[in-house]
Amino acid sequence: MDELSALQDDIATFSTEEARAIIEKELGKSVDEVFSDFSAEPVAAASLAQVYKAKLKDSGVEVAVKVQRPGALPTISRDLYVMRKAAAVTTDLASRFTSQLTDWKALVEVFGEGLYTELDFRNEALNQQKMKKLIEGEPRCSRVVVPEVFMEYTSRRVLVSQWVDGIKLTNLSAEQIRDGIADAQECFLHQLLTWGFFHGDPHPGNLLLINSGPDKGKLARTLEPWFEGLGFRV
Repeated sequence: MDELSALQDDIATFSTEEARAIIEKELGKSVDEVFSDFSAEPVAAASLAQVYKAKLKDSGVEVAVKVQRPGALPTISRDLYVMRKAAAVTTDLASRFTSQLTDWKALVEVFGEGLYTELDFRNEALNQQKMKKLIEGEPRCSRVVVPEVFMEYTSRRVLVSQWVDGIKLTNLSAEQIRDGIADAQECFLHQLLTWGFFHGDPHPGNLLLINSGPDKGKLARTLEPWFEGLGFRV
């Protein structure tokens, strides 16, 4: 479990020079034109991207800047090509020994479609905006916060959203976790069962307990996937 927990937000980083180059290519502006402050090192790094703390030059708002890893798209494309080939072989072999066939090729296609969708941060930004509006009007989610997205600074490989100061769940006491987790569970189940639109990766690296400001004591759901159409409506 300790090894797997590193995948949440503690994967090896790529250089800030590369990150700045990606931002400038995606936004068509220099980093200094957009941000008055930009952290020298990433504050977190996960499998597809890493995050920097920055401040918008035009408003002074502190933001989280999510930058996609260089080469993520071609790497995933190559991996999916290999998986498609393996799925074709598996399907052919399975058909010789069993009548209970799984369509492995179709499974790989669905998996690949999801990955390509996740690689376009504009999809994530739109979903995050939608969830923010839904949650703000739902009493069951009164203790859950979704950070604001800045679409004007968001592209396929860059996502800029409101910075949230908070404490990772892994750094909280059992009592602190119990205090907030019931509300978070109720909100998640409402997303899943009523809206059919929900946070798709609610691990401890994507949840923060806000420890200051007007939202102190609430849980913030941070930069990760949102899924639609996979839940049950009752």
